[in-house]
Amino acid sequence: MIFNFGFIIHLLLFVSREILLFFLLTFADLFCKMLTMINIEKIESERIRQKISKYEMSKRLKMSRQSYYDILKRRSTSIDTLSKIGSILNIENRDLLI
Repeated sequence: MIFNFGFIIHLLLFVSREILLFFLLTFADLFCKMLTMINIEKIESERIRQKISKYEMSKRLKMSRQSYYDILKRRSTSIDTLSKIGSILNIENRDLLI
């Protein structure tokens, strides 16, 4: 499927500001999430090297096992949690980002 971006821009010029703002914020949010993905392989390899189980890692992070699993699955989390992971595994925070 080929998109005619000129048509899309022309169409967006005639829609209300609220709809345009919604689309811009949605795409900006998706773009930012793509840029701030976590290097799960680095986290998991370091966790295994230090012989920390996933259960123990979640306890050290003060979260449930499911929450820790969700971080691994989504490959994203808050900056606070990322810094906690870095301090537990003795890794620089910038090394945890892709």
